[in-house]
Order: sequence, then structure tokens, then C-alpha cells
Amino acid sequence: MVDSGGSSNEAPSMALNTKILAIQGTIQIIKELLKWGSIFGIFYFGFDCLKQYAGKQTVGNLSFLAVLKIDQVLAYTMAGGGVMYGKSQNKRRKAEAKRLGSRIEALELERDPQRTSSGLPRTDAHLEEEDP
Repeated sequence: MVDSGGSSNEAPSMALNTKILAIQGTIQIIKELLKWGSIFGIFYFGFDCLKQYAGKQTVGNLSFLAVLKIDQVLAYTMAGGGVMYGKSQNKRRKAEAKRLGSRIEALELERDPQRTSSGLPRTDAHLEEEDP
């Protein structure tokens, strides 16, 4: 009977893999403890600093915030978000039209090199001219 010799090498290899996995697990636990411990420490000391102001009156000029109500703040935030979303979608749409327009033109010329242009604009540049 012939011994393959693989079993003698597998035992140290498995022990080494087990040690490596244990070390990796320990490192991962230490990382998590540092992360969550730091977050806890920030909040703990932050609230500890605020305890000094508990029950005391602070004077500040926040009159512009006193005029706004929560529904107005929410409305302005939503409106600003809508404007930013619209601008990003407009930019994305123009880039996509430009990309697809040049691709289609290349495919048309590849299929029929004698083809003439349809005269359609590649992008929405004609729409920008009409905007007031």
C-alpha cells in the first residue's frame, strides 16, 4: 500500500489556518471595539459637556431661526432637494443623449457609409436656445 504523504502535511496546515482565522477574528473584534468605543466616548463626553448648561439660561442671537417654523424648514428643504435632483437629472439626460447620439451615428455609418445625415441634433442644444 502506497502512502500519499498528504495527510502529514494537512495537519500542520489546518492548525496554521485555524490560528490565522483566530487572529483575524481577534483583530476584527478589536476593530469593532475601537469603533463603537470611540462613538460611545464621543457621545458620553459630549453629553457630559452639556450637563454644565442644564437649567441655565443662554443668550444668543438666533432670531432668524425663531421666525421659521418646522413646516417651513421642511418645505424649503424639500424644494431645494427637488431643484438639485432636477438639475442632476437634466445633466444626466443630456449626457446620455450625447452618448447615444454619437453611437447611433457610428452604427449608421458602419452599416451604410453613403448615408446622409438626418439633420437631427445630437443633443438637446436646440432646447436650450428656446429657454427664456
